[in-house]
Formats: sequence, C-alpha cells, structure tokens
Amino acid sequence: MAAPIPVTVVFFGIGGVVYGPFVPLTYGLYQSATATKNLPAVLAARSAVLMVSTPLGTALGGPIVGALGATLTLFSSGLATILLAAAGAVAWRGEPHVAETIEQI
Repeated sequence: MAAPIPVTVVFFGIGGVVYGPFVPLTYGLYQSATATKNLPAVLAARSAVLMVSTPLGTALGGPIVGALGATLTLFSSGLATILLAAAGAVAWRGEPHVAETIEQI
C-alpha cells in the first residue's frame, strides 16, 4: 500500500529542506579551501563528476525501484546516506592532515 499523496509531498518537501543547504555549503567549502588560482579547475572537476554521476544514478535508480519498490529504495538510499556520512566522519576525524592538504589545493 502506497503512502497518501499529501504525506509523500510533505516528506519530500522536508527532504528538500534538509538537503537544501548542501550545495551552498559545498561551494563555500571549495571556495575557502582552494587557492583562488585553482578554484576554476576544482569547480570544473566537481561539475564533471556531477555530469557523469547524476545521469548514472538516474539510470541505475530505475531498475532498483523496479526490483525493490519505491519504499524500500527510498529507505535504502536514506540508510546508505547515513552510513556514508558516519564513515566520512570517522575517516575525517582519523586524518588530521586532511584540512592542511585541502588548504594547499
């Protein structure tokens, strides 16, 4: 049984609000951690990765939704995001030289 449309719209709206700050925060990080002369190349590399990853994710998402269903796919995606954030936090904390390396870029 699918969730009612109003409930779905509300939760996708909440998801958008939660995700909303991600883009400006990442741009701020790039701008503060990258030397001005290297910023165009760094942002171009970011755009190149997104140009490939976004349609690839869409292409993979269709069959995954078909196989798992929308609810399990959305749950799995959220769980994967949380696990990735936790792994990144652990990796970042264990690498104190990362901040210095980013500043050198």
